[in-house]
Amino acid sequence: MFDRKSSSGKTRSLPIGELSWNSRLFFWTNGSASTSLLTSQWHRTWPPARGRAGRCAKLLELAGAEECERILDAKLGYTPAAGTPALREAIAEMQGVQPDEVQVTTGAAEALLVLFSLATEPGANVVVPSPGFPPFDEVPRTLGLEVRHYSLLRENAYRAELNAIRALTDARTKLVPVNSPHNPTGATFSDAEMQSLHDFLAGRGIQFVVDEVITRFIMDRRRPPQRGFLMPRW
Repeated sequence: MFDRKSSSGKTRSLPIGELSWNSRLFFWTNGSASTSLLTSQWHRTWPPARGRAGRCAKLLELAGAEECERILDAKLGYTPAAGTPALREAIAEMQGVQPDEVQVTTGAAEALLVLFSLATEPGANVVVPSPGFPPFDEVPRTLGLEVRHYSLLRENAYRAELNAIRALTDARTKLVPVNSPHNPTGATFSDAEMQSLHDFLAGRGIQFVVDEVITRFIMDRRRPPQRGFLMPRW
């Protein structure tokens, strides 16, 4: 969770959502910070009341009077494509970037579609993990990109071999995503491995994308997740 003081001086907790990094742009894939927080609290009170009305009532009960009033006063309509200013400012403050460097998306697949679309050009390739999140393969393949795979092997505890990733890149490589913790194996990159791969890719102008969808499932909270690698703009 992320504690953030509002203009009134009160501290509010926001869930650390799903992040990927591209150039100087964060992709945040939670639809609503307050709704996600309330849903998380609601799940901890499982089993909920039966029926849709009961579930909504429980969410409002968890919200408290001030938050409930804000929800009831919310304007209904289309939100900005990049996300609401308040949410982008909160994410930017947490990550140490500017609000205009934050892009909110609906789910990780949409974020990946944006990223791979930016990498698409004739003859370009991307290097992705195998096994891995299916859209890592299907999205770039649909866009006409060559997809190269670095293998995560059981005998190596499913950890990525950095030299294998490096060997798959060339002058036509546009993007290399890493998934840490990895889906579906749970393997993670160490800080040193992440920095080493970042430096290698940055030196060649290859976009480095860090997918941390399941970061909150890391059991050892002594090591914070890696974030915020700066890459050259496309």
